[in-house]
Amino acid sequence: MARWMALLGVTVSILLGTLGDPLAPSVRAAAAGPVRPAAQTAIACQVTYAITSQWENGFNASVTIANNGSAINGWALTWSFASGQQVTQAWNAQLTQSGAGVRAANESWNGSIPAGGSVSFGFAGSYAGANPPPTAFTLNGVPCGPSGIPASPTPTLTASRTPTATPPALPTSTSTRTPTTVPPASPTPSRTPTTAPALSATPTRTTTPPPPPTATRTATATPITSAASCQVIYTISSQWDTGFSASVEVRNGGSALNGWTVSWTYADGQRVTQAWDATVSQSGATVQARDAGWNASLPTGGTASFGFNGSYSGTNSVPTAFSLNGAPCGPGGTVPPTATATAGQAPPSPSPTATWTATATPPAAATSTPTRTPTAVPPASPTPSRTPTASPAPSATPPPGPTGRRVVGYFPLWARNSGYTEQNVDFSVVTHVAHFAVIPLGDGRIQVPTWGPFPDTALVSRAHAAGARIVLAVGGADAESTSGFAAVTASPSTRQTFISNLLALLNAYGYDGADLDWEYPATAGQRSAYVALVRELRAALGSARSLSITVPASDWFGQWFDVAAMVPYLDWVGDMTYDIHGPGWSGHSGANSPLYSTAADAQLEGGAALSVDSSRAYYLARGVPAAKLLLGLPFYGVRFDGATGMYQPLTNTNGGQMEYQQIAGLIGNGWTAYRDTAAAVPYLVRNGGSGVISYDDATSIGAKCSYLSAQGLGGAIIWHLGQDRLGSGQPLLAAARGCR
Repeated sequence: MARWMALLGVTVSILLGTLGDPLAPSVRAAAAGPVRPAAQTAIACQVTYAITSQWENGFNASVTIANNGSAINGWALTWSFASGQQVTQAWNAQLTQSGAGVRAANESWNGSIPAGGSVSFGFAGSYAGANPPPTAFTLNGVPCGPSGIPASPTPTLTASRTPTATPPALPTSTSTRTPTTVPPASPTPSRTPTTAPALSATPTRTTTPPPPPTATRTATATPITSAASCQVIYTISSQWDTGFSASVEVRNGGSALNGWTVSWTYADGQRVTQAWDATVSQSGATVQARDAGWNASLPTGGTASFGFNGSYSGTNSVPTAFSLNGAPCGPGGTVPPTATATAGQAPPSPSPTATWTATATPPAAATSTPTRTPTAVPPASPTPSRTPTASPAPSATPPPGPTGRRVVGYFPLWARNSGYTEQNVDFSVVTHVAHFAVIPLGDGRIQVPTWGPFPDTALVSRAHAAGARIVLAVGGADAESTSGFAAVTASPSTRQTFISNLLALLNAYGYDGADLDWEYPATAGQRSAYVALVRELRAALGSARSLSITVPASDWFGQWFDVAAMVPYLDWVGDMTYDIHGPGWSGHSGANSPLYSTAADAQLEGGAALSVDSSRAYYLARGVPAAKLLLGLPFYGVRFDGATGMYQPLTNTNGGQMEYQQIAGLIGNGWTAYRDTAAAVPYLVRNGGSGVISYDDATSIGAKCSYLSAQGLGGAIIWHLGQDRLGSGQPLLAAARGCR
């Protein structure tokens, strides 16, 4: 949760709750049913329309309505596009389009805009040629603002023409060994920290958006000589009213490729609106997808994957013929009932360690807490339910599992952007889902970011149907959450406002509890104020709902948590036992999440070295009962570019975090795997050059589960679900079953 929360472009939010009103008006509206626009005698308003990202034929936009007049109960905003733009997907509003005219109406839960308040929504769209912003708006039939001019007529564009669904990752820092909590400086309240550059010649994905199509790459395309030597699998992963998400997997059964381009033709007028892990262009019905540079190398028996969002009208059939580097990729395939088109003969099955299926999943948290990195792309799933219904709160807290242990899997709002849904969560492993995250504001209101669909009634319903519980996470490592917690805890009145608004959210959408992630308190006053918030929130939640917090792995920030005073009110304490070493804050290469401290690490540290084991001992000594302490399991690793082996001084601070599914594809492909038996975790060393990656695999996850069981601990937290997908399997999640 610590260091890499980011939004591509302008932060857009829904503000829940108002000062002086203990119940969020948006939730009152939800309780009363859909809010319809009321007749307005006078409206004083302003509309801010911002293009938050734009690529070859698509864009993302955010719209904020600021109400400068009397309270509005139900709203509908209209405008006209001047250049034929088409809305393909929307969130936090109900959008319809007829010709050039667009109408955006409130959802049932955000229909009230108090005097001085605001409401925001976002959408994805397509365009051809120019993409000017609208210049005139009406709100409930009345012109909005002076001459209908939006507050920010100049769109905000991202630097890249082809954005990726992968959000920015680990910020590097040149500070002390222990991670800092302050995000890198930015002209605006930014969640986009600095990212270390990727290895120059290694097919590892960078954590910033990929370069424009003209970017230089070292590999050159290798022609395909045999049509039967490849296979393309095209899968529609989700589909809604006028849009869809798809993934394409290229399987190479022939000679190694250094650069690839896949082409196909649509039969039903589909349009690609956004892509990730490839540079995708479209001319008429023909689509061409070129490698993103970092994934240009495609070894014999290897695979490469990419994904995209698209729009359609009528039918949405899958293509049946593909070409790879200009040559037909096998005979035309058929369309199975699952909407998966396969062309060609299957190549020999590669070993799991030699095959890497790249996905658009956000990079793994390189943080001292489960870092939640938002994306600016629209959710790759149907828009949020327009009339969410609340699941009933449980009457009593059920036991977490047969052993009494909990396995809490973090499910970030942006997970759906990579095609990871509630159907992928293995509830035979996970006892609790932590839905991440909303942001506390200093006046007690709650901000809902547009990182993905919210509310997510499908996730809540799936968890409850599986007999699991789902909690709403609040906070994160971004500066806004850190300052928001500091301000909201400072007085009894703001604490009560925050608690009322949080309860309204839990009640409206069926959450079974709250998980607080303040990164981090930094003074004695904040330490005491956090205790007060936890105590008062527990009283408001009652015994039927759970309350938990996350804490850092060491005393560096742990000193500002009065855990002994808080544990009587908490169901569990999530110990973020990762990011113990990283290129931005360590002077040497080391393990991301070592189970045990090592002598080599201690020598470089000049004293005691940190580990999962040392963090457990620290919190037990501080008064956390073993049964309430949950250890952190990272489904990601950390790369050090400035070392050629483990426990070496760094020659530079370059590096970053990588998902397990990325790391698994490097083993045997220019990297050699080793196991640090003292730390009980694996690592990779790049062959013939600088580069070390510390990570966890199924063996080390299993060892940590055995450890926490032997120590009588309460279970584990996972940051985060979806980072270990290899084909249809999730090996780290499967290994975490031993933690139950």
